Amino acid sequence: MIKNSDRWIKSYIKQELSRVFSKKQSARPVHIMFSFVDHYEPDWNGADSGLQMDRVRKWIEKYPELADKHKDSDGMCPRHTFFYPAECYTLEHLDALAALCAKGYGEVEVHLHHDNDTEETLKEKLLRAKNDFSKHGLLGKSK
Repeated sequence: MIKNSDRWIKSYIKQELSRVFSKKQSARPVHIMFSFVDHYEPDWNGADSGLQMDRVRKWIEKYPELADKHKDSDGMCPRHTFFYPAECYTLEHLDALAALCAKGYGEVEVHLHHDNDTEETLKEKLLRAKNDFSKHGLLGKSK
């Protein structure tokens, strides 16, 4: 989180919106970005595999329907970032999310729980996550 943002964010947004919508505004489009962050954990609260898949399926079916109703000036719909927990890797979940993202509805990021890790256990988790997520084309590559 940005340091002390709770103290200045409201006044900053008000100031910027006043500037954007003042009579002096130019003819250029205004870009306003929102970021809502949440963990995407289908296994939350000890869900069994059936409930987990139902949760994934709901996102896959309902998100495009919702997102397609809201387009920006470039015709793009909102994109969701799924912070998927690496230690809960499930092939079917990431296959479905990768297909959704390939259609332009978002991206998947590695969410890593790493409490009490050592250098070695953290390295092992990161390499496993890299391998697992790469199978689905979900990690970028440096050129």
